[in-house]
Amino acid sequence: MIITVDIGNTIIDVGVFQGSKIVNRVKLSTRKEATKFEYAGLLFPYFSDFKGKIKGAIISSVVPTLTSRFVELAKEEWGKKVIVVNANMCTGLKILYHKPEELGADRIADAVAVTHYYNLPAVVVDFGTALTVELITEGKEYLGGVIVPGVSISLASLYEKTSLLAPVRLSIPDSLIGKNTRESIQAGIIYGYACLVEGMVKKFSKSLQKKPQVIFTGGDSDLISQVVEIEHSVDSLLTLKGLRILFEMNEGG
Repeated sequence: MIITVDIGNTIIDVGVFQGSKIVNRVKLSTRKEATKFEYAGLLFPYFSDFKGKIKGAIISSVVPTLTSRFVELAKEEWGKKVIVVNANMCTGLKILYHKPEELGADRIADAVAVTHYYNLPAVVVDFGTALTVELITEGKEYLGGVIVPGVSISLASLYEKTSLLAPVRLSIPDSLIGKNTRESIQAGIIYGYACLVEGMVKKFSKSLQKKPQVIFTGGDSDLISQVVEIEHSVDSLLTLKGLRILFEMNEGG
């Protein structure tokens, strides 16, 4: 068994894999000030039954202050072998990012998972704190992508920076054309992001001169998936699947 840890800016997603099958999963809020002991206490009820069966862990992180704490936690609680994802490790990809060291570990994991589970070329749309769109070619070349503020950031910024707009719960409105302020905000955010994704996929397809397979993942993927007008799959486990594969590719050093 191995443990996969994806440390994001909002959520820490932790999964246990037995072979290629995920057997447990828990999501925690990201708290930069939390100690490794606090996180160990939160995770203990979910993973205590696996103690002694885990051979190691792999971590992807976009929060540097938490990376070292989870490395220490993993070594003490889950096994001797702990891998931290970076662009210099074995990925099976040809990474064409100009500065690979700047490439987010979660983006690497997503791309690796896609090459194993889906047809190429592929476009990965990860609806996290930041929304990322990645392009992987048939030759397993990671070409790069785009980064924009995520759905939740945009919604929060709207009412934080305006005087008259109150917080709105995000859900799909009855109509594209809002008939009140709440519906107008919901329509603007949800359909606006759907159009953004549709437009990026269209432009990526044009540059490839071939229709790619499109995969959605991340916290808001289920919501936007309901209104986009392009063919796509939703895979909430994509990042964790990629981490499992990366562990197997790199556990020998």
